[in-house]
Amino acid sequence: MKTPRIITSILFLVLAVAAAAAGAEQTVFGPVKYDVKDRYGKKNHYSASVPAAPGLYIIRIQNGEQPAERPDYVWIAVNGRRILIDDRYQFRYVATFIELAKENTLEVGMRDEQPAGFRRAPATPKNVVITVLPAPPAMKTLRGSFGMGSWEALKDVADGFLRIKNPAAAQLAMDSVSLHLTSGERAAAVRKLSDLKEKTAEDFLLRLFNDPNVASDVRAEVCLALAVMGDKKLIPLLTRTILDPDDRVSTAAARGLSFYPEADTQAELTKVLESLDHMRKNAAIRTIANAGWKPVSTIIGLADSTDPYIANIAVGFLGGMREPRATDHLLKILNTPGKQDPRLVIRALGETGDPRATEALLAQAADQVKRRGLEVELADALVVLGDKRAEKPIVDMIKHPPYPAAEGKLKNAYRRLMGKEY
Repeated sequence: MKTPRIITSILFLVLAVAAAAAGAEQTVFGPVKYDVKDRYGKKNHYSASVPAAPGLYIIRIQNGEQPAERPDYVWIAVNGRRILIDDRYQFRYVATFIELAKENTLEVGMRDEQPAGFRRAPATPKNVVITVLPAPPAMKTLRGSFGMGSWEALKDVADGFLRIKNPAAAQLAMDSVSLHLTSGERAAAVRKLSDLKEKTAEDFLLRLFNDPNVASDVRAEVCLALAVMGDKKLIPLLTRTILDPDDRVSTAAARGLSFYPEADTQAELTKVLESLDHMRKNAAIRTIANAGWKPVSTIIGLADSTDPYIANIAVGFLGGMREPRATDHLLKILNTPGKQDPRLVIRALGETGDPRATEALLAQAADQVKRRGLEVELADALVVLGDKRAEKPIVDMIKHPPYPAAEGKLKNAYRRLMGKEY
């Protein structure tokens, strides 16, 4: 009665051995482990010959046999061509898709971080493990070196590229994440991909945007590439990214939002700005200014906010926009500032460079009642506008300073306007 069970067990064993043998035949090199033997900043260099039938292969790079054994710096080359540049890599695995010839040379370089001073931490094991496998037919169009948290994630990485229908766009997508390129070269690939406006690349770009391992200059280009797609559903994502702690990314998000009609961005931007504390409001509006984005209607709406802090920030921003609609609003609130600080309104008008602002401020400076308490701000704003007609009201204000310290400030304004001492 036990004979069938024994036969079945033997059959399974034979099949397992056969499967293992088939897998071994598929491997053309390795796995081979290369250790960091010379420590504390010294270079380690290895070279090996890899014979193969000409074709496309995957070089499987395991970044440390164990997760804690990842080298500080590593570079790898095949036939003199770098497939990993000399850098730190946080990925557990890297898959390089590359064409191999009949005879190939593999080079591996590694080193520790150079320790500061005379301190020497315990030398823990550090290594990489390399295996060379034929590439599956389904991945025959892939080229480059792609980092992953697990080897099983390779299929998802490949699928992300294969879903892009335009071959040129797919290659640029691969270049945008390939670790054989510098971050600047990867950013340039995203820029070129953006120029193609390939709609089937949008999902790939979103995944790239949300990848914490992506360099900031690459992520900044991704913001612009997503905006170029023109999809309104991306507006909330880009608006939130104005708050990104990296200036390159936050400014790129603001620039990207400027590609949309203001009517599409106004509600979301207003909601985000009004939800922030005072410090982050300032930072967000500075980001918008640095990006050259001019959402005039949105900022005018904020300038009329019942929150005086929000209103004053928005008023200051309106002046630097140098937009007729922004100047119109500042002129409107000049004499009826409401909750806005009139000193900020005057300073903002000085920044507009608009002749209408000059006329309005000259008239107020000449009126002893309307200028009371605002003399210094009026003089400074008129100096910025640069109209020499301001000499007369400034001289009058010097003769009748609102408080002792104001006289010196007004004389300084006179010197800046006229190029001579009062």
